[in-house]
Amino acid sequence: ELFEAEEFDAGAALRALIEGDATFAESLYVQSLTQEQLLEIIGAFDDIDSTVFDDAPYYIAEGLIAPYVDGLDFVSAQYATAGWSAVDLAYEILPATTEQILEPGAYLEAEPAVEVTLVGEVPDGYEVGEESTWGQSGLRDLLGATLLPFELVQAAEGWGGDRYRVMWDGEDAIFQLHYVGDTADDTDHLAYGFREYLEAAAPEDATWWLLSNGDEVVVVVASEAGEAGPLVKELQGLGFTG
Repeated sequence: ELFEAEEFDAGAALRALIEGDATFAESLYVQSLTQEQLLEIIGAFDDIDSTVFDDAPYYIAEGLIAPYVDGLDFVSAQYATAGWSAVDLAYEILPATTEQILEPGAYLEAEPAVEVTLVGEVPDGYEVGEESTWGQSGLRDLLGATLLPFELVQAAEGWGGDRYRVMWDGEDAIFQLHYVGDTADDTDHLAYGFREYLEAAAPEDATWWLLSNGDEVVVVVASEAGEAGPLVKELQGLGFTG
């Protein structure tokens, strides 16, 4: 239901809880096996063909493993506090964002996402194909393709909230993301990280803008520069510069 409602970050948080729960239970089971049984399981992995996964783009590959790795850390942290009762409670009080998965303290404190509102009109001839929240996990998986580890930590861990939309006219697409960090420094770190990413990874035929009004960062990426021009000009008129 969350994915159908385009609440992708909340959906990713729920999936991480489910996959992390299963992975943690599996790890406990594996610890009960004999050495012979473990060797048999390890041997079975030799027959797995991982070619498709190995060849997948960084963002896709990271997105596939994130629910298991991040979810395991989250469930392990809950289990450490009060055993399975704490894990069960997480299904009653669901993590609302992937930030709450990545930072258990944010979950325990019920830290909400900062509400972010998209501004600017959809360009003529375009329609919104998707609108949602990218989330801390999604941004980390995207920017990790080009950023150094310490840069990625700075860019992702200060996530406060975001909102994005993808606009489409049948041939060309425009991507617009608004982002707010927990602090002004966090917002600046994300802006730096996104600039580094776009300079390294944006397609040659794409045009992009990175704008800020001091409190909020806006990223616009378009496959045709002229089509996004009116939107960018409108954002600049609203005080976004860069």
